[in-house]
Amino acid sequence: MDSREPNSERRYTLAESQALLHYTSSGTRYCRIAYGDDNPRWGEIPCRGCGATKGQLHTAGDCQYEHCPVCRASQLGTCPHTFVELGDDGLDTPVSGRTTGDYVLTAVLVGIILLCVAATILAALRLL
Repeated sequence: MDSREPNSERRYTLAESQALLHYTSSGTRYCRIAYGDDNPRWGEIPCRGCGATKGQLHTAGDCQYEHCPVCRASQLGTCPHTFVELGDDGLDTPVSGRTTGDYVLTAVLVGIILLCVAATILAALRLL
């Protein structure tokens, strides 16, 4: 097997990870997030997961502190995004159940409905 082919057994070193600038998910390439770019305070000391220093990329697929470049989840692998370079098929896993976005949308819609009801009541009171 060619060593450049992605597979679940592929392990990157910190040095090799610096050459892997993008992750591919659902056919789109995303720039990886360098250590310290997600939060400037975190670049003051090396990453406690992989030893990356400020400006370096985390060890690809092996650092629990690497952020998802698609949704910025605080830990790569805690979101539904998968990446070809890490041995996955790169097709995002469908999210089951309600997501945070669903709750935000519901709250916004309820707010709009309440504003409409309040405006209707005020308009009716003015007619009396």
